[in-house]
Amino acid sequence: GGVSFLATDAYFLWISENNLEMAAVFCVFLVLPSLIMFVIHQYILKGREYTTIGGKPQQVEERRISPKIFYPMMAVAIPVSLMIITCFGMILIGAFTKILMIDNSFTLEHFQSTNGLRSLVTSLKFAFGAALIAPIIGVTLSYILVRKRIPLKRVVEFMALLGFAVPGTVMGIGYILFFNSPPLKLTGTFIILIINEAFRNLSVSLEAGVAKLHQIDIAIEEAAIDMGASSFRTFTRVVLPLISSALAAGFVYTFMVGMIAVSAVIFLITPGNNLASLYILAVAEEGFLGMACAI
Repeated sequence: GGVSFLATDAYFLWISENNLEMAAVFCVFLVLPSLIMFVIHQYILKGREYTTIGGKPQQVEERRISPKIFYPMMAVAIPVSLMIITCFGMILIGAFTKILMIDNSFTLEHFQSTNGLRSLVTSLKFAFGAALIAPIIGVTLSYILVRKRIPLKRVVEFMALLGFAVPGTVMGIGYILFFNSPPLKLTGTFIILIINEAFRNLSVSLEAGVAKLHQIDIAIEEAAIDMGASSFRTFTRVVLPLISSALAAGFVYTFMVGMIAVSAVIFLITPGNNLASLYILAVAEEGFLGMACAI
């Protein structure tokens, strides 16, 4: 319509006009709001740390939700849940019918696409690879940022969070420009897809790790070091078990988001590395909705 957005305009500049330079200019303006919000975030949370884990066993008492809160929440949650279930139900039905709402006869022909199966396997490898990398780097980086003194700490944190804050268009075009020439020529390879997705979702593990570390009394680590443990051993044997939930959260989130990734990877895929999410988009645009539902 008459409303335009920088992210979509940058996408069409590259896809339709092959004007990568102007698309990159648009992406620069997309980064500025993220920088402003990061500064506000740091200003609001500056100096606010609350230690809740001190090495002593604690028992958490379950509290009942007040009926005044419970019933209004359920009144909103139930209709929303039913809408979501209905959407997934229609996809399931569409996968086993010839033409949904027109010819509802049962069929399995939508599952016979070898290209669709190949793209699904590629997506599983892609999502799993990114889900392995993102939480390991994110949690390790969170420990370095919280517990260690390093130069340009805020710059490092901002760069780690930037991938989650900016549109996928920025990430996709940025990776094309950076990895398109030797010695870092990765354009057209499968590894660039994994790297892109891992660093795009790095902030989930990073922020989860930072939140956990701010709740852990540093005296626990100091005690381990006083007993002769190295910094690496303290991190792996003492800290890591306490923040393992951050690793799990990062793995699950990155895997789920990787399976439905579109915005950034659409610039980086090649015919041999097509993903299920983009394959679904392509066949749906061609009118093969049953095949899209099956994948």
